Amino acid sequence: FLLLGYFLIVAALGFAQTTDTIFLEACQGDLYEGNLLNQDTLITTVHIAQDGSDSLEIANITVHPVHVFNAYIELCEFADRFGSEPSYRNDIFIDTLQSIHGCDSIIITELIINYHTTTVQEEAICPSESLMVGNSVYTESGIYLDTLLSSQECDSVVVTVLTVSNPVLVYDTIYMCQNESYQGQYFLEDTLLVDTIQLLEDCSKVEHIFIDVSETYEYFEEYSICEGDSLFLAGAFRKNSNVYIDSLQTIYGCDSVFVADLEVIPIDTSYQTLFTCNNELVGVFENWYSNQFGCDSLVVEEYLLQEQVLSDGNMEVCENTLYKGILLKRDTQLLETYEMTNGCDSLHMLDIKVYPAPSASVEVVQNPCEDSLALLNFQTPVGGTAPFLYAINETPYQENPAFENLDTGSYFTILEDVNGCTWDSLIRIEKAIIPEIHLSKIESINLGESHQLEFESNVESFEQIIWSPAENLSCSNCTSPIARPIETTNYTLTVRTIDGCLLRENILLKVEKEPSVYIPNVFSPNNDGINDFFTVYGNEQVSKVLSLKIFDRWGNMIFEQTDFLPNDIVLGWNGTYKGQKSSSGVYVFVAEVAFENGQIQILSSDFTLVR
Repeated sequence: FLLLGYFLIVAALGFAQTTDTIFLEACQGDLYEGNLLNQDTLITTVHIAQDGSDSLEIANITVHPVHVFNAYIELCEFADRFGSEPSYRNDIFIDTLQSIHGCDSIIITELIINYHTTTVQEEAICPSESLMVGNSVYTESGIYLDTLLSSQECDSVVVTVLTVSNPVLVYDTIYMCQNESYQGQYFLEDTLLVDTIQLLEDCSKVEHIFIDVSETYEYFEEYSICEGDSLFLAGAFRKNSNVYIDSLQTIYGCDSVFVADLEVIPIDTSYQTLFTCNNELVGVFENWYSNQFGCDSLVVEEYLLQEQVLSDGNMEVCENTLYKGILLKRDTQLLETYEMTNGCDSLHMLDIKVYPAPSASVEVVQNPCEDSLALLNFQTPVGGTAPFLYAINETPYQENPAFENLDTGSYFTILEDVNGCTWDSLIRIEKAIIPEIHLSKIESINLGESHQLEFESNVESFEQIIWSPAENLSCSNCTSPIARPIETTNYTLTVRTIDGCLLRENILLKVEKEPSVYIPNVFSPNNDGINDFFTVYGNEQVSKVLSLKIFDRWGNMIFEQTDFLPNDIVLGWNGTYKGQKSSSGVYVFVAEVAFENGQIQILSSDFTLVR
């Protein structure tokens, strides 16, 4: 044991007894001075010295307990390891450890092995069933191995021998006729019955019963015979109209019903009274015919003599009515001959009253100066009998012969007199041509220039033409005057058509008072008649060109012309120098131009000669 502590010596003067106290620590179960230590204790010991004095020793001992622990461990056989060895048997292990006080601690470990088990089971199921082993589901015969976990979480092998029992199949056929029953059920057609019966030993028995149903036939026929004939039906010859029923049997023993409806067609006798114009055909005659059933039919015909019939009548028509190919223009009497149903003639005297037919003309009235609705007016009718009624298209008849506010289109005009005689005509209202004038527009002219005023119109001739203001115009009542205004002027054209329509149109003629000079930047002297000369162009404000000089790219003057009028191409440069054609390239001009206002301007730039 470990002895820790210190000595406390209490001394007394002389030979007095001394007492020493020591502090000790020990483990449970240790021996001290022959004493077994199990708990904290005080042990006093007396010591006698040589001089005969004694001393007292008190030991204060702290006893630390010795701990014993019991542990239980369960392991799966061979699947787990205890220490470095695989687990395969039960055992007890004792381990001694030392605490911080140097005392032993004992751990007793009991190892329990859960051994690997294999279980064999034999099972049988029916085809519609299944067997579950663990998470596996089996429906077919066979031997199956499943590894499951036991309650101790160790592997357990289950060997399952599974047998799926086959059902007992029974097949049978039952023959029967329609409307017969089997097990309380009636069948009208072939039927397959399938019934599953649970047996005691086997899983089940499946019965397939085929019900073979033989039809019960029922035939229906209609027959017809002529009176006096016979037909064999239902085992006998029949001569009378009736329904005959006969029962027959099929090869399957089922009844078959035959229903025959017999109609006896009697001899058809009819009587007819006819008329004839021929005395030789008068009398009674019998005629035998075959009807649609092939039976005899008697027709008795009595012919009587038909006398000639004379009648008369009246008819009223309008003039020019066509009656039976005759165009009626006046009162007429006609003798008509009709053929009667018996072939004899019938005379009819017809008096025909013919009324005169009316006629008229229709005037279309339109405003010639503006686009407006038209008017149709019936002129005084010729012929017919007053009073008269008028209509157009499908409008009701009216006494007024005028129809107003009509748009362009076709109109069916109708005139009717008091006798109902009519006249009609198709009238077309065309869109009126409204007179128009349009002046030819121009934006501006330069001061000193003139411009011919012109206009277009859809009217060929006019009653009056007036241009205003008349100043600086060549004429004020002609179609195309020439204007030479000195300032911007608004001209008004006023015309009056032959139909009296008054039309006006304006044109603003702007006068540009600034002078204008134009010098081209390219020309092509190739004698094609287009742009063959280079010169100065200007309006009336340019009085003349004082000089025009042309230089080549080295600064040599190769052309000069002085004191000439603008726009004169002949006096311009023709693209030659000393009789030789100048080459294509860039040249420079300098022009001095004089204007009407006395101003002189020098212009210069480059231009290109192209050959």
